[in-house]
Order: sequence, then C-alpha cells, then structure tokens
Amino acid sequence: MKLEDCEFNVESVHMRPRVLAEAEPEWKKSRADGEIPEALFDFYRAADYFSYGKAPPFLADTSNLLFGYLGLVVGSLRECLAESAMSVKSVARHQQDIYTPLKKVRGETWDPEASGKQQKAFKELVLALSTSLDLSAEVVALLFAGSGPNLSVGRASFTAVRQWLEEPLPEDSSTIVSPTEYLLRKLHISLSPLVPRDGSDKDWVKLLWLYRNKLAHLGYMFQHFWLQDRSGQFYGFLPRKWPFVVEEHFKTGTPISTEAVASTKEFIENTCIHVDIVQFSGDLRQRVSHLLQSAFVVLCEAYAQFRDFPLNQSALKSLERNSEQYEFRSFGS
Repeated sequence: MKLEDCEFNVESVHMRPRVLAEAEPEWKKSRADGEIPEALFDFYRAADYFSYGKAPPFLADTSNLLFGYLGLVVGSLRECLAESAMSVKSVARHQQDIYTPLKKVRGETWDPEASGKQQKAFKELVLALSTSLDLSAEVVALLFAGSGPNLSVGRASFTAVRQWLEEPLPEDSSTIVSPTEYLLRKLHISLSPLVPRDGSDKDWVKLLWLYRNKLAHLGYMFQHFWLQDRSGQFYGFLPRKWPFVVEEHFKTGTPISTEAVASTKEFIENTCIHVDIVQFSGDLRQRVSHLLQSAFVVLCEAYAQFRDFPLNQSALKSLERNSEQYEFRSFGS
C-alpha cells in the first residue's frame, strides 16, 4: 500500500485529543504486576497521565512539544520495564530446557534451540534495561535542562548520569540554594550509592553498557562457562571482559592436576561474573528498578516544585536542536 493510494478526498477530519481522567489499562497492569517502580507511576499520575491540555506552565510551549515528548519518554520507559520483566522469566525458563551431558546420560529430553532462545531473551533484557536508564536520563535532562549532568534533551544518555554520580559533590556552604540545586544534590545523594566505586558490584553500569553495545552491534558473541553443582545441575556464567575468546587459553598435552584445577578456578573467578546468567538477570533488573525508584522519588518532587516556573526554554531549544528528519519516502519508484 502506498500513501498516494490512500483516500484524502474527504470533507472533514475529526481528531480527538488524548484526554484522560485515570491511568490507562497498561499502566494499571504494570503497576499491579510489579513491573514498574511505584515512584514511576506516581510521576505519571502527577503529570495527570499526560492528558492533553494538562501541561504545567514550565512545559507549556505553544506547540505542546515538551509535555508531549515527556509523555512519550515516560510511556516508553514503562514498556521497556514490562519487556524486561518478561525477559527475566524467559531467561530462567529456557535454562530448564538447555542440553547438559547429565540429561543425555539420564535419557532426559532437552530443547536443541533452548540455548539460542535464552541468548535472545538475555539480549532483549540488556537492551530493555539500558534503554530504561537512558529514558530516565531524558527525564532528568528535561526537568533540569542546563544544570547537573551533561545531558541534552533528545539525546540524553545514562552514561553522563553515571559519570556525574561518580564525582563527589562539591562542598555546599551556601545558606540559600535554588530548588534546582537542592533537588540535584538530593538526586545525587539518592543515586550515587547504587552506582558504587568499590565493592563486588563496582562497574555494573559499565558492564551493562559493554553488553548493550556488543549485543547491538555484533550480536551474541559471549561464550559462557558451564559449571555444575554437586547435584549435577549446570549453570552458565558470563564473562566480564571483552573480547573473551576461550581458545586463547587452551593448552594441549597438559595433564590434569590439582594445580591445574586450582588455576582454572582462579582463572574463571577472574574472568566471569560470580553468579550465573539466571541470577544475574534477575539481580540486574532489580538493581535498575531500585535505581529508578530512587530517581523518580526525586523527579516527582522536582515536577511539583517546577510546575509553575516559566517555560523551560533551555529544554525546548535543546529538543528542537536535536530533532531529525530525512528525505527517505520509499524503496523503488
């Protein structure tokens, strides 16, 4: 079907604006199912469900661009978190059907495609969670345009937020601070413990971004270590370095010894995440959800504080500057 073949010879066109008096069904479901942090729903409700005509003064440009864009961002964030909840379940479900030598010995069945299905679910999880963090950075950029992290509305990345959180706050000796300064400090204090600079969870955001970038650009090129427990169950452990090519570490003609086993254990401990892919997937989603809950508690307060401020010209100019359009119309004549 071509656009030129659609019927445009009509006498009038009627369009109904998006006017809401309550939360949409998908939002109610995500909240009831625990797919989204409660503070994200609070933000959605504080914004009057992004209903047409409900833009507060600081987002009420004449073209309805800022408020409409914020609604799209927050709606996409809900969708990503809902997708990530399904992906976590899929990673665990497919684990049960992956081939192991023990299943073959016992005559148990397995799904030859289960490993690929689990990899696909993990890829979807990584993309959904990293996108969720980028979307939260868009909200920060829009509310705090020109202040705080080095963010640009329309092109915000959580990487800039991470870098901002890794830097200690300057000493505050002021007796009077602006609402923007106060809330930025509060946001930093709330989030920085969740992006630690030491401990076993150090660099978790960097590792997530490594996975996101490689999965998006190169596909699934991560080789698992499959290890078993005392009951014979096998678990897959992901590397935390790039590139990791297992053949690089092969040695032929080496007899098995106690020293070799100890060396292998040390090598795996230094190379891999210390929890299997199923637990890591659940833990990763829980950490992102915790971070978003903490962020949106502050963002709800910012929305309430800023709503009667003058139009956020800095955010509007940034979004307009980052808008894009191309000449493509269709393939062929």
